[in-house]
Amino acid sequence: GILMMSRSGVTERFLYIEVDMEQSREPLPEEIIHLPELSCICMKTDHSDIEQAAFLFPDLFSREYDRIVMETELFPDHYYFSHPHYEIRCSVPDGGA
Repeated sequence: GILMMSRSGVTERFLYIEVDMEQSREPLPEEIIHLPELSCICMKTDHSDIEQAAFLFPDLFSREYDRIVMETELFPDHYYFSHPHYEIRCSVPDGGA
């Protein structure tokens, strides 16, 4: 998937293989990013484009906060290679939407 982090006006993009919910007590290698616990709003889309998050969640993008957006491909029971589906997740500020 694709991960987009916006902090203090700086946006970084990363590719990721998985999101692991396990909490490790050992130091993490530098290529592993530790994300804070967060709540997200999700939207299903028909094409891959993490930049569309600003149009899918305009109320969240109009607010100033450290934002995390993730895009992942969905794999339903009946997957069509010619027409994949994606999910865009956008973190909500502390205290909810």
